[in-house]
Amino acid sequence: DQAPPELGGGCKIQEEGRPMEIRKLRHWWQLNDFLALPGRIYRGNPCWVPVPRLWTWFSMGRLDEPGKAFYVVYRDGQPRARAGFKVHRVKDQEYLHFGFFEALPDSQPEVMALIERGHQLAPHLPMRGPYHFLQEDPFTGLLVKGFELKPTFFMSYNPPYYESLLEAAGLSKIMDLNSYQYTPQTARPQLMEGRARRAREKGITTEDLQGGKLVDKVRLIADIFNESLAENWGFEPIEGAQFQMFLLLARLVLLREGVLLARKDGEPIGCLIMLPNLNPVLESRYPWQALYRYWTRKKWIRSFRGYALGVRPAYRADEVAPALVEHLSRLGRQYGWDEVEVSWVVENNRPMNALALALGGQCGKVYRILERPPQ
Repeated sequence: DQAPPELGGGCKIQEEGRPMEIRKLRHWWQLNDFLALPGRIYRGNPCWVPVPRLWTWFSMGRLDEPGKAFYVVYRDGQPRARAGFKVHRVKDQEYLHFGFFEALPDSQPEVMALIERGHQLAPHLPMRGPYHFLQEDPFTGLLVKGFELKPTFFMSYNPPYYESLLEAAGLSKIMDLNSYQYTPQTARPQLMEGRARRAREKGITTEDLQGGKLVDKVRLIADIFNESLAENWGFEPIEGAQFQMFLLLARLVLLREGVLLARKDGEPIGCLIMLPNLNPVLESRYPWQALYRYWTRKKWIRSFRGYALGVRPAYRADEVAPALVEHLSRLGRQYGWDEVEVSWVVENNRPMNALALALGGQCGKVYRILERPPQ
């Protein structure tokens, strides 16, 4: 299929007597409608946590990058849907990733035109998403369960009707990502105490992140995850631009107490990362309020997100994961955490899903990765 000709910055389509126009973003001054659309969709929704426009803009990267395109679909001159598309290569595989998807209700024609137009960027490739534009990045997946629950930090949220809009446009499920919620009343960390004791008997020690250069610490963490998660569905090595994003996350978000390392004979063999739930900062009404909440976050944060847990394959029989979880539960009691969400766990990772349930987790949210076959 050939892409339709672009007229006046976009392609115009006549749909049921009402003009529809797809505009490709080429310059930063065209961004306003793209960035403002979520505010129109979620206004009044108590579960929505607004993503700062500056962060969205930063995540989009260069608009003129080859193999990448962002579109806004208009109906009667009003923006109705948006999305970004990017050709992605990893190892010997190639996909067309899509993300930044938002659409108003009753916008099925616009979404179908948007997805079709985006797929023409690389019609020979399967289209996969939504994410911006890597699976390991923030705001991964389409929420299909748990619409009544607020998202935790860097987790996506969308209305229920998004699923039917995207399915009608030719996308279908390829994988679900499960999210588990814990409270002091439901969690059962005592199940890990015996296994953690056996880990200590084998010489496994756990500690929070110690001093040293931040870049070196982040490189160590990335190395552990790159080895321990290499076989997980959809995982990509933390390197290049993704490493820089990981480093930015460490600079701005991570707390020392939220990063645990496991060692054996002094060698780092496992890591667990907890992200503080900074969504109250994003929900601040005024900039000065957001800055105050951010700088005082250690005083008020009681909600955390389990971001990642990895153990090098050679040491998985040494009860390393239970040792890290048991250490985490002690920290939770010490600092008075009142809510933890583990998000997310790939549905085909049976050991981790079983562990999450055994520890008292409630699978309240499910995020879905969709795929559209080559055209």
